[in-house]
Amino acid sequence: MFFYSKKFRLIYSKDFNHVLNRPIWKKNDKGLFIISRINSHCFPRLGLMISKKNVKKAHQRNTIKRLIREYFRLNYYRFQKMDFIVLVKIRFKIFDKKTFLKELRNLWKYYHLS
Repeated sequence: MFFYSKKFRLIYSKDFNHVLNRPIWKKNDKGLFIISRINSHCFPRLGLMISKKNVKKAHQRNTIKRLIREYFRLNYYRFQKMDFIVLVKIRFKIFDKKTFLKELRNLWKYYHLS
């Protein structure tokens, strides 16, 4: 069983800057962005950027983070050895988990190993 431990997270600002300053790939789907860059580790890492400006309610932000982390946790072995930052720039009026998960799956498929 895989746990989402600290080694699989982008925690420090230098890690985020490493990806944001010179990204290799940017994928966008309806306000969800994945920015990525190859890392020097032997495993993929994930960082999240979800602002209060775009998702007003805290429980929605937490649900979005939980869904993204869970998808990453269950599928990390399929991803290339890269650092990923997921940005959410959708302004939700009504948040639907099923629709969000479908969009998330469509976006992540570009990073799966062949």
